[in-house]
Amino acid sequence: MKKPKYIICPGKVMSKNDQQIHYINSDSLVHLYNVNKEDCIIANEYNYHFLKEKYKNAILLFPKYSGNYKINEQ
Repeated sequence: MKKPKYIICPGKVMSKNDQQIHYINSDSLVHLYNVNKEDCIIANEYNYHFLKEKYKNAILLFPKYSGNYKINEQ
C-alpha cells in the first residue's frame, strides 16, 4: 500500500441545520471532501493515534459542524 494522503476520521457531529447529532461514516467523508478513496486510510478510535504518528504528512479529515468540507492542504 502506498502512503496515504488523507486519514479519514469518521465520527459524530452536531448538524448546524437541525442541531441533532449525526454519525458521519468514512464513505460519506470521502464523498464530502471529494477525495479519492485510494488516497485514504480509515482511522477509528483504536488506531487513530498510531496512524497520525505513522503518516505524519497525511491530512486529517473529520466531520465538520460548519459543513465546509474544503481541504486546506499544507
